[in-house]
Amino acid sequence: MHMSNRLLHPNQIAKYIAWRPDFSEESIHLCYVVYRGKAVEISADMQARDKIAMALEKLIIPRYE
Repeated sequence: MHMSNRLLHPNQIAKYIAWRPDFSEESIHLCYVVYRGKAVEISADMQARDKIAMALEKLIIPRYE
């Protein structure tokens, strides 16, 4: 999915990644999420939604006020 012009919603994306059976079946060991030139590695041991969401939050560019 190409998301360069969309906002990143870590909890929503974490929900879809956590639901994938590929991690529990060990078909996939690593998954990379790339957003606006930054990348985060999601591994099979990060199956909990909150752990995945915390990793995805690193991709969000902080807003300056």
